[in-house]
Amino acid sequence: AYDALNGVLDVLAKTDPLLSEDAKDRAGLVAELRGLCDHADTGVKVRAMAAYARWDPAGARDVCLKATTSQNYEERERALELLPQWKDERTARAVQLLIGRPGAETNKARAALEEIGGARAEQVAM
Repeated sequence: AYDALNGVLDVLAKTDPLLSEDAKDRAGLVAELRGLCDHADTGVKVRAMAAYARWDPAGARDVCLKATTSQNYEERERALELLPQWKDERTARAVQLLIGRPGAETNKARAALEEIGGARAEQVAM
């Protein structure tokens, strides 16, 4: 039932928040995206996270950090995809805590930590 919403979220995740036609509605859009990051449907939630990170990176950071502690693999996976855009120690530490999980999650966490890079990633890796 969420196919249309998911499609819109996928488009917003790729839309330029400053130059697009939707930029005039940025404040309202950001508020809606933030709300959708708490949606009950995981598919909607992870797409909303990506769109929110595009439209309000400062606000989305905390949403993505919170998602690293989720019981849901898809939420943690989306967080690992998005978190490398914030290259700070708190982000690196949250990513590092996912190393050691079973399956592909450890590899994704290592790749995200490498993408964060720099001294911050090195500090938490030690």
